[in-house]
Amino acid sequence: MNEFDVPGMAVTIVKDGSVVLAKGYGVRKLGAPTPVDEHTMFGIGSNTKAFTTAALAMLVDEGKLAWDDPVYQRLPGFQMYDPYVSHEMTIRDLLTHRSGMGLGEGDLLIFPHTTYTATTSFTACAT
Repeated sequence: MNEFDVPGMAVTIVKDGSVVLAKGYGVRKLGAPTPVDEHTMFGIGSNTKAFTTAALAMLVDEGKLAWDDPVYQRLPGFQMYDPYVSHEMTIRDLLTHRSGMGLGEGDLLIFPHTTYTATTSFTACAT
């Protein structure tokens, strides 16, 4: 926590499908007394890029999609500023930053509503 100048963190270690350690350290907000525990939710930032790419790679391995599939075929509402770009943009383009969008653009394009909780999300991902 000192190295990264954060007031708190949560750690979970999973081995062979079982939780070995789940513990919080420090506080949720600098200057506030609320402690971090094993149930504290944190934003995971850019780690979602790796998760998304890994999940898509599994679908590619299963033959359910291809890296060079046009995005609009998988996300029918996908639309860029230019019809040509919208039609030609591939999954690979999005994952390799070849979309032409600037830093941070599109970060909030799709944030679907879900009924998952932290527990059901973890369980769904772990199975």
